[in-house]
Amino acid sequence: MRLWSERTSGRGDGHQIVGSALLRFTACSVLALVVFGAGSVLLAHHIAYEEATRDAVDQTSSLARGVVAHLADDGLRAGEDSARDDMSTVLSPYVGDGPAKHLTLVAATGRVLWSDGSAVPLNRVHLTPWARGLLTDRGSGVGTPLAADSDAGSAELADVYVGVTDATGRPLLVVATMPVPVHVAQWHLVKELIPLALAGMVAFALASGWLAVSLARRVERGLRRQSVLERKAFLASDVERRRLARDLHDGVIQELSAASYALPLVADGLADEPGSLARRTLNVVGDILIRQLTALRTLMMDVYPSQLDEGGLVDGLEVLAHTARLSGLEVDLDAGTADAVGGDDATLVYRVVREGLNNVVRHAGASTVRVSVLKTADGLTVTVEDDGRGPDGRSTSHDDGGHLGVVLLRDALIERGGSLELRAGDQSGAVLEARLPAPNTGNLSTRRVIEVPAGH
Repeated sequence: MRLWSERTSGRGDGHQIVGSALLRFTACSVLALVVFGAGSVLLAHHIAYEEATRDAVDQTSSLARGVVAHLADDGLRAGEDSARDDMSTVLSPYVGDGPAKHLTLVAATGRVLWSDGSAVPLNRVHLTPWARGLLTDRGSGVGTPLAADSDAGSAELADVYVGVTDATGRPLLVVATMPVPVHVAQWHLVKELIPLALAGMVAFALASGWLAVSLARRVERGLRRQSVLERKAFLASDVERRRLARDLHDGVIQELSAASYALPLVADGLADEPGSLARRTLNVVGDILIRQLTALRTLMMDVYPSQLDEGGLVDGLEVLAHTARLSGLEVDLDAGTADAVGGDDATLVYRVVREGLNNVVRHAGASTVRVSVLKTADGLTVTVEDDGRGPDGRSTSHDDGGHLGVVLLRDALIERGGSLELRAGDQSGAVLEARLPAPNTGNLSTRRVIEVPAGH
């Protein structure tokens, strides 16, 4: 019995799948941690900016409503120097080295009533509709700098607008350039929140990793069981093919052979009339028996090619080449690397070469054919190339077994994880090429169907 020695137990494939799964899981976990960390930093920056600007608005509002609103009187609006000096004296602790870097007081008309001297060197500024709304609503918020050359546009500074009612009862806009320490606040958030979040992510990754390892091991065990079942199925199929071939040989073929031997005896007993109906009928029946015997022997070899057991794949291919040479073909056989091919793969290679040579003999009208079996690290490549008419000139009839044989052979190769392609040759003729994956990857390979042109 031909053993399934080319097949592996699946252990190597299982380890490869487990290792690959763990590698992908680790890479995805690291990527998730990096993405989560980057997202957390961006979120912390946003939160820090919001917190810093909120603090700046609160400080400016307290200064505007608690100090500035009570000092801004008619004298300040009239531009009296004494009123300006008093405002400078009172506000000096709050401006420069204090909470505000610069401070400006603006009337509803846009006239600058007071500034610390460097903030807004203009006597009048343009108030946007948003700023005028703050005057009306006595609201507050962060807006654009009053002056074009103001340094409040930097990332660490912001212009805070606060609308108040001064001592005269009229609206007054207090604009303070306040520091916004975003990076400091962000660093505090990162120190407090990120370690906890990362610890949670790492704990989740470890728990998920344990589940991934468990699942990968189950997949490995499943692959081993699948490999065992496939080996048993192959051995059972091999036994059944042997039984069918034996039944054909010992039963129908023997009986038909006996009948073919008996026909000449029957013919000898007929009257000596060469052209009689009985003799012609016996001749026709004899031809039919010979054709059917030939077809049955071919079928028996297809079911179980005993030549592979007797002499191996190379000897079997030599027999096929010799049979093709008897029809007048010049056959160039290159099967030097086929010695190590055995088991089910050897049967498939044998069927590919036999199908290719039969089609060349029947349909191609070729004079030479080249057969090669090339074994590589990726598997086997079997090529049958002729110099005949090419695929378009072949018969498409299923009765002669040509086209149907290629289709059935293609299906068998696909089941093995391989492929079959029939194409026109570079100069003339046709190329029948079969590819088989290496034995340890056949069950895991991606199966693909290549359309076979009609007529081969």
